Amino acid sequence: MIFASPLTENPELLLEGAPAGVEVSALPSETITVNQNLLWANQIPRAPTRWKIERVAAGQPEVLGEVELSARPSPESKRLPFLAVAIGAGDPGNVVYVNGASSAEKTARQIYDALGAEHEIVKDPRIGALRELIEKTIHEDYALSTVLSRGVAFHYGNMPLIVRAEIERLFREGILRYLVCTSTLLEGVNLPCRNLFARGPKKGRGNVMSPADFWNLAGRAGRWGKEFQGNIICVDTANEKLWPEVPRSRARTPITRASDPVVEKPDLLRKYIEAGTPADESRAEPLMESVFSFLATRYAQGVPFAEVPGINLGDRTEQVEQTVGEALADVEIPVDTFAVHPGISPISMQRLLDYFRNKGDDTKLILATPESNDAADSYVSALGRSNELLGAKFGTGGRLWAVAMLVTHWMRGYPLARLIAERITYYEGRDGAVKLASLIRSTMDDVEQIARFEAPKYLACYLDVLTLHLGQTGKSELADEMPDLTMMLELGVSRQTELSLMALGLSRTTAVALSELITADDLDREGVLAWLSEQKLAELDLASLIKLEISTILADVGSDETA
Repeated sequence: MIFASPLTENPELLLEGAPAGVEVSALPSETITVNQNLLWANQIPRAPTRWKIERVAAGQPEVLGEVELSARPSPESKRLPFLAVAIGAGDPGNVVYVNGASSAEKTARQIYDALGAEHEIVKDPRIGALRELIEKTIHEDYALSTVLSRGVAFHYGNMPLIVRAEIERLFREGILRYLVCTSTLLEGVNLPCRNLFARGPKKGRGNVMSPADFWNLAGRAGRWGKEFQGNIICVDTANEKLWPEVPRSRARTPITRASDPVVEKPDLLRKYIEAGTPADESRAEPLMESVFSFLATRYAQGVPFAEVPGINLGDRTEQVEQTVGEALADVEIPVDTFAVHPGISPISMQRLLDYFRNKGDDTKLILATPESNDAADSYVSALGRSNELLGAKFGTGGRLWAVAMLVTHWMRGYPLARLIAERITYYEGRDGAVKLASLIRSTMDDVEQIARFEAPKYLACYLDVLTLHLGQTGKSELADEMPDLTMMLELGVSRQTELSLMALGLSRTTAVALSELITADDLDREGVLAWLSEQKLAELDLASLIKLEISTILADVGSDETA
């Protein structure tokens, strides 16, 4: 196993706790594959459209020259996009980093407008195919479709995978000239570029980007094997509020464990445990709950805290260990159960088990399959109990019901476009008007953060504790009736046919589109391959990029079977 951690001062930290007898080593390297120019861009006093460009070498700025903007950059939101257009000159290879999805859409529109009609590429069939996909699978008025016509796109983590993948492909091929990105660039997306623009970059809500993250971001500038250099353009570096630490040179930075802030305050951890890990506190301090869950698992497995890598509690080690032991004395949840639900307190699981025992009618606790008419009702109840007893954050009232409906429809395999349309209809009926761009973003965010992450986390725990209760009361047959909601939520489908399509490597978008044409709901891999081989893709009413994905997968499957 190789783990690469750019510019890490202490990579050996990652090796602590490696199994005995396994050979491990840290290999620091200074290999540079491309030259990177660090540039500062600042407005010249009393000349709003004239900007000074400095190159920073050995930590010191050196004036290179000036650039002229096409218009005065007011309000300030125009500074970054105007400079990107002035320096990028409409050429390919420009990545613009912004601090959120809404900013990405706004900045992309500003670049689109600043480029002007002379940069229209709407007739390019590759752009046309992507616009068709967006309008069919998201919404016909989604801003991305408009800005694409001038070689501009935005990119954030909650967008459908098939759309993001095509954006990345067109950018690499130079079809897209400007790509406006959020922190997804820091999370494994490999998008090398010629110019990288940033203004007061942040990671997450309001968090100033660390030097390590900045240089990780900057690593996208330059294309090894294509170009020998890249430019990192930092805008408004004279503004200390935007740049508390102005980048001057690369420096190694230490990495720390996420658990350190909790471990460093053992008395607060003990107080939280002694209070019974209250749901409100768990919601407010999720890291505290995660550390307790981790320590509780190790304690139940018989591992002394002094031997747990990364958990240095100092002279409080024995006290914390005793507190954890006392807290688990009344917990009946098997260690194998709470070990597979990291981040949820075993004490909270015991509260849920006690609730089941006192409820009376066990049939009302059972979760329905997504296709059942009463599915949303059963999910509302389970999500509400998860809020109250496990410390989940699914909201109350109308919000809780909206989450339950989203979860239901997501597992039923509703296309994203339909989920968005339903939410538009709901808010139009309630408020009379909607902010379309915001509503589209919030729907995609809820799919990723709620349907695919929070709901599986808590409903999986709910089902395991309920299964334990039903087994103890001699009603295991009721547990057998419950569906595998975790898998359905992760994938966003519930039928065997859809699962088989995705197992081939097709995206959910494509699998759902195909499932509307396939009547059988129980096809295995061979079954869906047989169905696909009988079709004339050109005759199917599918977006051209969906057809391309299908033909590509079929070709890959065919070559694998031939080999």
